[in-house]
Amino acid sequence: MENRLLRQRPQLKTVLRDIPLTVEDVANAPSFLYRWKKDTDGRAYAGSSAQYWQQVLPEAVTEGADGYLAMEYDRIALAAAIATARAVETLDQRVARLEKENYKLKKKVKELERRAS
Repeated sequence: MENRLLRQRPQLKTVLRDIPLTVEDVANAPSFLYRWKKDTDGRAYAGSSAQYWQQVLPEAVTEGADGYLAMEYDRIALAAAIATARAVETLDQRVARLEKENYKLKKKVKELERRAS
C-alpha cells in the first residue's frame, strides 16, 4: 500500500523503513493509571511503560539527561492506529472471503438436499 503522506511532500522525506508494529504489540502493551509521587493534587494519568515501548518502537522513546525514559505518545498512537487499521482491513478481507465461501457451500448443501429428496 502506497504511503499517502509521501505523495504530499516526498522531496522533504527520506523513508527509512516501514514500522514493524503489529496489533499484537499494541494489545500486549501494558496500560495503567498512575500518579506522580511528587504531585499532591491526586490527579491520575493514563499511561504505558516506556521500557516496553523502547523494545517495540525505540524511535518513540527518548532518554533524558536524568536517565529517565520518556515516551512520545503521539508517535506511538499513530503507529498503533495504523497497525490496528491494517489488522482490521486484513480481517475484513478474510470475513468477506469466508462469507462468499459460506454462501457457496450453503448453496451446494441445498442442491444436495434437493437431489436427495
